[in-house]
Amino acid sequence: MNPIVKNENYSKLLNNEGFETSVNEEEILELPSWVDKEKIKKGQWFVSFNFGFVFRTAMIAIIAAPISKPLMKIMKFTKQSSSPKVAYRRFTLNFMHAFYWFLFKIEPGSKAWKSFEVIRSIHNHINKRLTKADERKISQTDMVVTQFLFIGFQILYQNEIGIYGKDEELEAYNHVLRLVGYMLGIEDKFNVCGETVEETRARCWAIVEDIYKPFLINPSEEYLNYIEPAVEGMWHSVPFMHFNSILFFLKRFSNVPNFQCIKLKHDSCTEFCAFEKISIYTKIRIKLDMFFVEYLSKFFIYRIILNFFYTFVIATLIFIFPILSMIKFGWKFAYVKMSNKKE
Repeated sequence: MNPIVKNENYSKLLNNEGFETSVNEEEILELPSWVDKEKIKKGQWFVSFNFGFVFRTAMIAIIAAPISKPLMKIMKFTKQSSSPKVAYRRFTLNFMHAFYWFLFKIEPGSKAWKSFEVIRSIHNHINKRLTKADERKISQTDMVVTQFLFIGFQILYQNEIGIYGKDEELEAYNHVLRLVGYMLGIEDKFNVCGETVEETRARCWAIVEDIYKPFLINPSEEYLNYIEPAVEGMWHSVPFMHFNSILFFLKRFSNVPNFQCIKLKHDSCTEFCAFEKISIYTKIRIKLDMFFVEYLSKFFIYRIILNFFYTFVIATLIFIFPILSMIKFGWKFAYVKMSNKKE
């Protein structure tokens, strides 16, 4: 059981005012007054040092993108994950944007800045379509749930997912994601990242307890039918993804009952151990993943090798030579470029 106490006031804010307040639609960007450029540099270095583990966890969390009914409705409206082919393009773009946020300077004219401009423009276009269709706009809470993908589990389960660093480095990582949220149009009071890591953890735990956990205890068929082709599409960018093991870890990190154990006799398993009900192949995938991440991550040389492996594989299959997607979807569709095209 996670010892962190959720921020009740933040939870109420997201569930009420957050859903009623649309994302900031201003397209002229500027840095906030509170930004610390030295912290940004340190935070980006922290991500580089933990790259494989940060992005592995983001891949687990990313299938939770449509985890609330309002988000599911918006994603269905945009039709950006309706098939493996379309999902491949959408999630490849997501990873591409994240690359720019973490690896390039966040300043006017940089690739990171261009990324924020493109995302703001696309969100504004979607909001216009939603308004025309008499649907609810993208809200602050919707954006926070998306921001959570790159900070939530990473900051709540450091040991379990192999993220290491000094306290000041973790504070810097938090600062980077706070800035990313701001640049994407999230107001400070809604931002999942507070001024301190402790505040951020309390906010993240509120999201886990009040959004993730209730939804994942009994996920709808609509949700499962929606994310399975999404994972199939993402596999062509990240070929070590496996739907059932990812879903298991998502439920495990979301504090869903009976998913914290890998054996029946465990305090968190009240009636049965979910691990015992899955296929042998999925069990092997999960245990190997836990061994590589929770145990081997303690060794510096292994971290260097894994970071290089993730960087090489993802960079190759997204930016340089997306061979798997070329075979499946054709070479023209396989190459994804960041643009403000209103798809």
